[in-house]
Amino acid sequence: MLSTAAYASSTAGDPETDPNQPKLANLTAFSVTMRSSVVFCLAVSFAMFGFGLSIQCYSCPDGSSNSCAAKLECNEGQDSCLKLTSGENTYTSCMRYADCDFMTLAIRYSLADFEFNCCQSKLCNGKEKSGFQKFKDFFG
Repeated sequence: MLSTAAYASSTAGDPETDPNQPKLANLTAFSVTMRSSVVFCLAVSFAMFGFGLSIQCYSCPDGSSNSCAAKLECNEGQDSCLKLTSGENTYTSCMRYADCDFMTLAIRYSLADFEFNCCQSKLCNGKEKSGFQKFKDFFG
């Protein structure tokens, strides 16, 4: 016959017999709940960022020699901001990232000599920001 100490040591750590160990059924339910929570959070994130929210860009479609502060919520399908500079004029607007190439922009703006940049974050087509301003924008 096993002594109490021997029985306790032989069952220690066994979730079926040790009252101090969580039951396997409880762990399984917890795992399912956690997986469900993760899947739900991913689905909500995908819905918000994939379908519902659009990018915001500065918009000066007619060109400006001054800095432009007009902000525009881009339409569906416009997934990037454009900043195009030709001489003293700077054009900013929303556009599809797939259309961000020299030939498409040359035709759209009827220009032969220009520099451009397309970016895909909020208000990224404004004037160049300092390192501190970028840090501040990133952290709110």
